[in-house]
Amino acid sequence: MLTKLKAYHNPSQVCPVCQRQSKFRFIKNHKNQYGKYSLFECSLCNVQFWSPYKNPGKEWYESTDPYNAKKGGKPRELHGYHKKFLKDNKEKISGAKILDLGCGTAEFMSELQKRGAEVWGTDLDQKAIDIAKQSFVLSNISNLPIEKFLEKKDLPKFDYITIFEVIEHIDNPLQILQMAIESLKPNGKIILSVPSRQRIFPNTSGWDYPLHHLSRWNNKSLKNILLLAGCQNIIIKYINKFYYLNELSIETLIPKKLISRTKKNLLKTENFKEKKAHGFIQKIILKPFYFVARFIAIILIPKILSCILLPATFIFYPKTGAMYTQANPKSK
Repeated sequence: MLTKLKAYHNPSQVCPVCQRQSKFRFIKNHKNQYGKYSLFECSLCNVQFWSPYKNPGKEWYESTDPYNAKKGGKPRELHGYHKKFLKDNKEKISGAKILDLGCGTAEFMSELQKRGAEVWGTDLDQKAIDIAKQSFVLSNISNLPIEKFLEKKDLPKFDYITIFEVIEHIDNPLQILQMAIESLKPNGKIILSVPSRQRIFPNTSGWDYPLHHLSRWNNKSLKNILLLAGCQNIIIKYINKFYYLNELSIETLIPKKLISRTKKNLLKTENFKEKKAHGFIQKIILKPFYFVARFIAIILIPKILSCILLPATFIFYPKTGAMYTQANPKSK
């Protein structure tokens, strides 16, 4: 006889995302090194959220560096959502006032500034901001929580506010979106991106669980919250399909410690007992072997599989990827 799975935690009667009294559908439990969590879906806004629903704070982001943003103390390269914004708005960037919320190491802000925009940005992570200041000449960059930054009295009204891969991390997305809308010019645009929960095999992605992500979104839930926040003319497009497929291939097919274990086992063999032999073998044989093995396992195989799977996702999983979304403030 099948027994009904019981949630680790139960939500309150008020949805923590849309802030309305609602009913909730229990979806699944999850347990990791950070604790036990239960995933629910709000019947009103359709957002899925984890309970407990609480952002871990700046100390956690600075200490764990879950997205490898600060490896080597250098900014990351531009992502697909950055490139789409630059392509779609290339004629309108020069002279525009643009605010990037959750700017990270500010590579996007720097590119906007090169193209003639006046840029502002903030990020919770002090280490990311330090790298940004070391790498770029940016005047209006802050290490403040988003809501604290948007409360500043000396901010102008913006032509664009970008919020890329942020709202799934925060525990007050409706408040942040409302404040962002208030900071836009009447004809301004809010541009954001968030992973689609309708992508192929969503539960294989380790980053889509607490404490990394606190909520999961689809087209309907994102539109609902944007409408509540005071938006209109909402357009959602699905991007970065290949990027998500490549990541999926790595996470599902390549054992995480395969390469490191291979290297460790080779070092322990009897052939490497003597120091001179160990040094020679490591330089001449082991390093090239490790490089080739890693290239095949981490780069070549996942990319080949991604190319094979890509046509199928357009047919069977068209909502794979990130939801690139733009909207305008409602007319007052």
